[in-house]
Amino acid sequence: MNYRKNWFYRLCLSELKVCAAALILFGILTVVGIVILVHGINIRAIMLVGLCGILTAGLLVSIIRRSVFGLTRVRKQLKNFGDDLPYFLGDTEPQCAFGNFYIGERYLCIPREFLLIDYRDIEDVAIEPRCSSGQIVSYDAVFTLSDNSIKKVDILKWKGQESGFGGFIALIRSKADRLRRETDKIYY
Repeated sequence: MNYRKNWFYRLCLSELKVCAAALILFGILTVVGIVILVHGINIRAIMLVGLCGILTAGLLVSIIRRSVFGLTRVRKQLKNFGDDLPYFLGDTEPQCAFGNFYIGERYLCIPREFLLIDYRDIEDVAIEPRCSSGQIVSYDAVFTLSDNSIKKVDILKWKGQESGFGGFIALIRSKADRLRRETDKIYY
């Protein structure tokens, strides 16, 4: 199967397209600000150029980081699946939790972060609040992997769904335990 036709790869590409569209928008606003500056120094134009320039540079770095590192890693993983790709990721998008976690049978897929995580590699999962001025502003799903690395992923749609965090954690843990047991049976 061609990995480029896979739902996960297409979602990863759509993430890059959103960033590219924002980059173009901020680039245009920067140019408009520069044109205004050429016609006369105006504090608003200086602020527009400065803000848009910073946002454009940040988005450019993000796109380069994501496309070079993230998309390259995803391509390599998907190519390694070869013809077994539908077995590992499925032919269609699986259930989506909180707007960015796709709960597959064998892999947790997070297109926004260009991550495919084998459930067998997940040692622990937790939900941590992110606070600012004493208020919860978002939550992170924190995955501790078998290589002792930690992946923190921002939960997109969390407002009003905090009660579902326990079920999400239980689902990930049960899939990880089940797949590890299946793998143990194969090797012993």
